[in-house]
Amino acid sequence: MAVHGYRQHIPGVGGSASGRIGVNRPAVIADLQRLGRAMQWHGALMLDYMFDDQSGGYWFIDPNPRLGETMNALLSGVDLPQALVEVTQGQRTEECRHSDQGVRSHILLSASLATAIKEPTRRAILSQLLSAWRHLGKFAESREEVALASEDYLSLVPTLAVAAQLLLRPSRAQTIATHAIANYALSGRAVGIVRDSWQKRQRDAR
Repeated sequence: MAVHGYRQHIPGVGGSASGRIGVNRPAVIADLQRLGRAMQWHGALMLDYMFDDQSGGYWFIDPNPRLGETMNALLSGVDLPQALVEVTQGQRTEECRHSDQGVRSHILLSASLATAIKEPTRRAILSQLLSAWRHLGKFAESREEVALASEDYLSLVPTLAVAAQLLLRPSRAQTIATHAIANYALSGRAVGIVRDSWQKRQRDAR
């Protein structure tokens, strides 16, 4: 129904991407289509992959049955959430929607945390904030994905709050990132509940 690819342009926390550039690689898309047919897949699927610029070879890693990083896709011309809604409604199309190549976007909040973790100095953080504000360096021709002042001025609040904390105390970056991850990551107790439920189903099936 729809597909979007991007490559990491600005590193985020823990190896994630806080800056993205849209890419369109027909060979990768063809393999995704073969994978979908083989699995009879009918929902969202997100995969990371390592790509060798010299040989053109690639290796898929970390598949997830969900949507992810949809803003760069939208800016590139593909509305992935809408495509998923259409799939759930049983709609089909003969032609897969492909995104434009080369569209740049970023999340300044994530980029700021990554910078402060790597180089916990006010100079490094302020330099990055100024580069983003003036659209220089890695932020040239790149659009913000989350803090969209022209559309929702309140969306600036999280980014400004984190930036203020980092400028006051750069060493807080890792604590902020860890706390954020803990709020959405599966807890050890939840893992135990899922495991116990699965084991019970396996015993009942026997």
